[in-house]
Amino acid sequence: MKDELKRIADETHLELDKISNWINSNKLDFKVNYLNAYSVIKASGTIERIFKSMIYDRMSEGANDETCHYLTKKILDASYNVSFKKIQNILEGINPEWFKELKSRVSQKNNLQNDLNSLIQLRNTFAHGNSINESIDTIIGYYESGMLVLEELDKVINNQ
Repeated sequence: MKDELKRIADETHLELDKISNWINSNKLDFKVNYLNAYSVIKASGTIERIFKSMIYDRMSEGANDETCHYLTKKILDASYNVSFKKIQNILEGINPEWFKELKSRVSQKNNLQNDLNSLIQLRNTFAHGNSINESIDTIIGYYESGMLVLEELDKVINNQ
């Protein structure tokens, strides 16, 4: 994964850890629910940003201006949650073998796919006006699983 994307992932993890420390010291504070909701949005947003950048960077290598413009509109500027199904849809549209390889790699690791989908479901729960009942530690675990999916994806699309 490119250094810039690793930096973004690490900064998010550090921020989530700081939030976790605060929550664990202030469990009864009314801000806990807001910080959990923020953490879900931050975690899912970071995964989305990194996923889009990875796909864009790989597909735009050596591409002409028109192709880069198209990829910007269809990948970077598109609005969607990065569920495992969305990853499947995008990869199958580019190279079906990439998704087969990713699915094989991810299925060998415990719950990565389910955790990523759970994070996206929490994001949707909050976006539709409902409360998030998961702990910050669970949210961080979902984020870490999502990042592991992206690490495997990076290996697949870069033939590693």
